[in-house]
Amino acid sequence: MKFRPVALIVLLLLSATGCGPTLAAFIAEADALCKRGEAAITSLAAPDSVAKVKEFGEKLAAETKKLVNQLAALKPPRGDDAAKTKAFVDDLRAAGNASEELGKAAGKEDFPGTEKAVADTDKAFKKADDSARTAGFKVCGKAGAAAAASVAAPTPGLLKNAYIAKADALCGTANNEQNAIPQPESLEEYANFIDKILVITDKLTTDLKAIAPPAADKAAIDEWLAANDALRAVVVDLQAAARAGDEDRFLEVLDRFTAMSNDALLKGDRIGFRDCGSAGANAQ
Repeated sequence: MKFRPVALIVLLLLSATGCGPTLAAFIAEADALCKRGEAAITSLAAPDSVAKVKEFGEKLAAETKKLVNQLAALKPPRGDDAAKTKAFVDDLRAAGNASEELGKAAGKEDFPGTEKAVADTDKAFKKADDSARTAGFKVCGKAGAAAAASVAAPTPGLLKNAYIAKADALCGTANNEQNAIPQPESLEEYANFIDKILVITDKLTTDLKAIAPPAADKAAIDEWLAANDALRAVVVDLQAAARAGDEDRFLEVLDRFTAMSNDALLKGDRIGFRDCGSAGANAQ
């Protein structure tokens, strides 16, 4: 029997077992990269405005993608372990893409889109962290998951505040325009006065409805908008009574208008509005 040269036997063994590093060696090298690369992620401060959410998403995406490229450049571990480590890198890449979408949505002040993107980012980084633990990493994945959680926590409140600020700015402008109209002193003047008020309030309603609210606050905001829509119909009735010179009817409708107006303002107060709520109405 002929014996194969030792060198050939070694080559055959290597080809059978793979020539990559062991899983432990791969993890050690990858964790070292993550320790350096995730330092920038750890330093990200939790955002305190929607503009800061945009910056946070952009920076988290950039640092994550940089780290993904470094990890992907490593020689994978031998055998079946390569699939586990690849799953983590793939999940981390997906998390980076999710945070990029977060930056885009926040930059457009797309409140529902930002709400969804922050939830997707949080979920994606948690999945990457789970994959890291399954593969056996000690460092990789943790910083991204913590960073995503830190942006997920304050974002609902930040989106609501940003929506309120945009709506209040519109209401403030409308309030000022209404205040500039001379107050009526007769039923006839009331009819013309209401014509001017409706021009302002119709534009305000259109502009308000053009702002998509955060999903978490949509029900309350829709209810408030509906209350204001119902109020418009009463204003039209009030104008009709004024034009007809029907004082009794005018006073009857005015009582209904006052009650419904107070209800709409209360709904606005509960949301947190100032100029769209009682404070804005009382300033007139």
